[in-house]
Amino acid sequence: MRYALIFLCLGTCLVIAAIQTGGWGWLLLWPAASVALIAAGYAWLGAGVFGKHRDGRFSWWAVVLHWPYLLSTLFVWYFLRWAIAENPADEVAPGIWVARRPLHFEVPPGVRWVVDVTAEFWVASCVRGGREYVCYPTLDGHICDDATFSAIVREVAELEGAILIHCAQGHGRSAALAVGVMLARGLAANVDEAEQRLIAARPKVGLKKSQRALVDRLADSDV
Repeated sequence: MRYALIFLCLGTCLVIAAIQTGGWGWLLLWPAASVALIAAGYAWLGAGVFGKHRDGRFSWWAVVLHWPYLLSTLFVWYFLRWAIAENPADEVAPGIWVARRPLHFEVPPGVRWVVDVTAEFWVASCVRGGREYVCYPTLDGHICDDATFSAIVREVAELEGAILIHCAQGHGRSAALAVGVMLARGLAANVDEAEQRLIAARPKVGLKKSQRALVDRLADSDV
């Protein structure tokens, strides 16, 4: 709910700025509408507010509505890519890589599957070339419901060949899914062991409380 309030406040500020500025300032209603819908996504609608599909493509309406937000998010990603000293991808268990959103030359050799859990980024050019790709759109800093997460873990765990799981920076969403896959494949005895292996390989990994609780429930369900 914290993210929903942040985006709601941002949308409100943009509307106020548009009214006070007038003229070209009315264009601020465009990003205001975008962040208002994103706030609703965090509150109850889910990642579908971004209109991103399993193949990584966006619906036309989502591109039109969210264009300012998508561009600003991509700009921040490029800045963090330069600012954070970290490998693009790290192998956290045999055949399982956790990564930030990769450019095509950052996908490790031998990776057969790219598993994208972002809702707010389009796929970088050539990343899908010569390999399989699937997307499970998830809001940044957010979680899906238990049943959906369990189904995603089972699907990814059954993929044949090396997999690269990525979110924006490879610290939260992708790490939570990697923990689930490690448990499902019997590569870790429990969540603590899986998380420790993740941090050992990729030190900046940090599961949020909600993400940790989600994988704990998954482990308790023996899925």
